[in-house]
Amino acid sequence: TEKLANAGRLPKLELDRVHQDRLQVLDTYLQAEKQYKQALDEFKIALSLPTTAEFQLDERELDALWAGGMVYPAFSESEAVETGLSRRLDLANSADAIADAERKVLVAADGLGAELNLQLNANVPLHDLYGDNKSDLGDFLMAALELDLPLDRVAEQNVFRKALITFSQRQREHELAADTVALEVRQAYRDLVEAAERYNVLSESLTLAQKRFRNTLLLLQYGRASSRRVLNAHDDLFDAQNAATEALVNYT
Repeated sequence: TEKLANAGRLPKLELDRVHQDRLQVLDTYLQAEKQYKQALDEFKIALSLPTTAEFQLDERELDALWAGGMVYPAFSESEAVETGLSRRLDLANSADAIADAERKVLVAADGLGAELNLQLNANVPLHDLYGDNKSDLGDFLMAALELDLPLDRVAEQNVFRKALITFSQRQREHELAADTVALEVRQAYRDLVEAAERYNVLSESLTLAQKRFRNTLLLLQYGRASSRRVLNAHDDLFDAQNAATEALVNYT
């Protein structure tokens, strides 16, 4: 732009505008650098490393993501939900809590019924067992039946009622947990599909922005475009790059 301005092919006003935009870009770069360093320190803390530790992220990782492209999920939403419900440890623990509460209900219900106890007692003297005159063993055996009718079961009824309440609570908790997991999986699946679709759209937009910037820059060299058009095309290219990169990172 300076060469074009010196040659009289670019107004000084447009040259000043280019310098102003360059300063704005520099300010944006400084802010982005600060945010990057802050995110890097937080990443070190997440890795249980001191913030003074020195390491450099592999810048080729983003290139590898671009080279890999975007592939839609190879599974359906219902398959994702089914897998999530079957493999979540918290849901398995919740199901175990239901089974345990159900066992307590059965035990408490058993305590509400009638009880029938059979008592047997034998008392045979030794001389009758080994002597010559043995008595009839039936004379020394005693049998009795003890029947406990459920006429007063207040304590047992309270235990049974509490067991039922606990069982219902565990069922509701499990249903709520399952609904929450299903909702989270569905949302994650939709986000994944959306990221793939947005990436395809934004990749096409990025290609168009690159083409537009090259054409506008070429027109500027021949004096058929203003510096403002070039700067606008460059800003659009920058935004398209950021949007496509964000969609790619969100998908991965």
